[in-house]
Amino acid sequence: MKRSTLLGALAAVLAAGVSVPASAQALLPFPDLGLATESTEAFRAEALRGDAYEIESSRIALQKSRDPRVRAYARQLIADHQRTTDALLPPGTSLNATGNVVADRSGPFDTPLGIVTAPLSLPVTVLGATLEGRSVIDNDPVTPGRRVALDPRRQAKLSALEAAPPGRAFGATYATQQVQAHREAITLFQGYIQNGDDDDARAFATQALPDLQMHEAGAARLEARYVGGAPAF
Repeated sequence: MKRSTLLGALAAVLAAGVSVPASAQALLPFPDLGLATESTEAFRAEALRGDAYEIESSRIALQKSRDPRVRAYARQLIADHQRTTDALLPPGTSLNATGNVVADRSGPFDTPLGIVTAPLSLPVTVLGATLEGRSVIDNDPVTPGRRVALDPRRQAKLSALEAAPPGRAFGATYATQQVQAHREAITLFQGYIQNGDDDDARAFATQALPDLQMHEAGAARLEARYVGGAPAF
C-alpha cells in the first residue's frame, strides 16, 4: 500500500569538496525531547514546529537554489510536511509561541484563551492540497490564520539559510540543516511511538515515520554532494 494511502487511512481512527559554512556548523544540538516523547500535546507542538521549519526552509531553497536536486527535494518536503501539519493542527487554529493550539481570532494568538484540545486528525481531503499562499510561520501574530510560531532555535536556522550565499555555500547549509532536523524528528517520532500516551497518536507517528526516514536519507545524499566533494550539478 502506498504511504499516502496509509496516511489517508488514519482519517478513520484519528478525528525531517566544500567545507560546511560557519552558519551551519554553529547549529545547536538536539533539545531535550523527553516530555514530547510522552505527552501528546507536547509531541504535537514539537512536530508542528519541525514541520514549519521544514516548509519555510524549503521555500527559501526554492528561492535561492538553482540545483534541480535541491529544488526537487525542497518541493517534496513542502508537500509532505504540509500534509502532517494539516493532520496535527485542526482547521481554524494555530500553534502559539508557548506550544498551545489556540483558536484563531482577530488579535494576537499568544493568549491562554481559546486553547484547543481536539484530537489529532488527518482529513483525507488534505492529500494533494494546494500549498501556495499558506503561511506556516508566525510572522504576523495580529493576523488570524493557520500559523505555527517557531522557537528561537529554528528561527536562527532559517536566518542562517537566508544569510548563506547562493550556490554551493547555500546547498551545503541547507543539506546539513536538513540532515540534522530530520534526525531530530526521527528521534522524536520513535520516542513517542515507544512512550506516547495516546494510541491513535502513536499510530499516526508510526505511519509518518517512514517519510521522515526517507527525507533524512535524501538530505544525507545532498550533503554528500555539497560537503563531501562530489560535483553539485
